[in-house]
Amino acid sequence: MSNFATPFGDRDAEEDEMIHRPSAVANFVCLWFAALLLTSNLHAQDQVFDHSNDSRVWLSGQINLIHQQHPSFFAKYTGANSLRPEREKATSRVWTLYTGARITKSTEILFDVESAGGRGISDALGLAGFTNLDVVRNPTLGSKPYLARLLFHHMIGLGGEVGRAERNFLSMMPEKPEKRIEMYFGKLSIADFFDMNSVGSDSHLQFMNWTIDNNGAYDYAAD
Repeated sequence: MSNFATPFGDRDAEEDEMIHRPSAVANFVCLWFAALLLTSNLHAQDQVFDHSNDSRVWLSGQINLIHQQHPSFFAKYTGANSLRPEREKATSRVWTLYTGARITKSTEILFDVESAGGRGISDALGLAGFTNLDVVRNPTLGSKPYLARLLFHHMIGLGGEVGRAERNFLSMMPEKPEKRIEMYFGKLSIADFFDMNSVGSDSHLQFMNWTIDNNGAYDYAAD
């Protein structure tokens, strides 16, 4: 998913300067996923390849590319943590690889890896509701891959009608009983389970403003 803020003014001739250059492996993976997206059907669809409900393996990926810029503006004073009044532009990227393996009908292991790169305008300072959630808490992103999630998921059925369940990167189980207990152990994102807004809980979905995705009044615990 690529997000672009509305550009202002003329673009400079030189390309955006990245503080951390992505590694060759990260470049290859990004280009591979980009090729898959470009060759997919132009009509609206959620995935490049169909996922079989009977498959015990899950593999999917996503790329966030966010470019933002603002024109120069008048400021009576500017501090170290202010939005800089001179013209700025910045680009960030986050690629995510979602994987999983279903061990039994009620047990599975989920493993996600991410890599980030780039920066935010004014080093993610000067705005209360920052416009790029991907650089909040980490204004100059490093390209070294890191472990985003590692989860052991187990379900205990308590009876009731068994129905079809939507498979995704947090649960591969195709069917679930109406009454059940689901347990997750491991490294996870707070927003995965405690903010169930389908469009505004994560910059991987639709919006990228910090105060829309993660409530700015309460904030979320940083990693």
